[in-house]
Amino acid sequence: MSSYQKRKKSNFYNAQKMKKKREFVLKPGLKGFLCTCNNREKDCVRESYNILNEYADNLYGEEKASADASVCSVPEKNDADSEEDIETALNKELKLLKAERKKLPNMRRFQVVESGANNCLFIQTTAKEPVQLVHHIMKDLEATRKQKTRFLLRLLPIEATCKAYLEDIRQTAEPLFDKYFTKEGKTFVVLFNRRNSSGINREDLIRDLAEMVLLRHPDNKADLKHPQLAVIVEVIRNMCCLSVLPDYFQLRKYNLLELCTPEGGIKLINEKNDKLASENREDNSETVTGQNGGAGGDAAVQEEITEQKNSEADANMEEGNGGKGNIGEISDSEMKSETED
Repeated sequence: MSSYQKRKKSNFYNAQKMKKKREFVLKPGLKGFLCTCNNREKDCVRESYNILNEYADNLYGEEKASADASVCSVPEKNDADSEEDIETALNKELKLLKAERKKLPNMRRFQVVESGANNCLFIQTTAKEPVQLVHHIMKDLEATRKQKTRFLLRLLPIEATCKAYLEDIRQTAEPLFDKYFTKEGKTFVVLFNRRNSSGINREDLIRDLAEMVLLRHPDNKADLKHPQLAVIVEVIRNMCCLSVLPDYFQLRKYNLLELCTPEGGIKLINEKNDKLASENREDNSETVTGQNGGAGGDAAVQEEITEQKNSEADANMEEGNGGKGNIGEISDSEMKSETED
């Protein structure tokens, strides 16, 4: 190698980017929320942060700053000069911002990570009960009918993540089923969905999870239409997300937009439109029958007219015949009188 040739140097910035990418990916052992959208992922992330922070602050209080923020205590007021007060306030805000930036992503309450599928986002969380938070959001939206999102469609809480292998899914599901299905009998349904994956047999997985639930309590029963709890299995590439959700079908499958539609959802509106269409069809059929009835009346009138014409023709024929008979009688009498003469 000559001295003029340049040696290949490792790029420090590319290595750091790859390291960050490995950190912010969907991996086993996470809790969070699965968010779906329509081709507007950045807007979906923004709306997800807004709605989650809003309701999390109401339930758990505002998120605390890191330990570094404890250094910046509230300064005492100096009566000497007001400019010093402004300066200290600005310094305090800068310290808080720096402390927030230094906070590790794993320590933040909500942090988006790469899921591995388009129009599907995963937001990891440090909250202990993501199901409680999302259920509170859905109940509030159902009561108020106030639309707070435009690009965020569904918000599914995820209680555990694991590798997308049958044995790993069974091991991860055991503590969840012990939590929900051991104390009393529940009706349940197992819902399976996958994206960019074909390694798991759908029927085998549903059968195994249903058997695990039935073994937890003798009164546990499967109900496909109105279950009390829904076992959600979301497979994305080589990762699996598990959760057990209450009131899944009553809350419109945790669809934010459908919950905010008037009169209870899009399905009810479609049913109302179908009823209106059937009523219009009945009205049209009644008008058609009325027109047919009118045509029948016209036909009866025409028959009466033809009968009258036939009767008049018969009368004329009888009159004509009577006249001919009289003429014949007159001619015979004349012939008799002539012979007598």
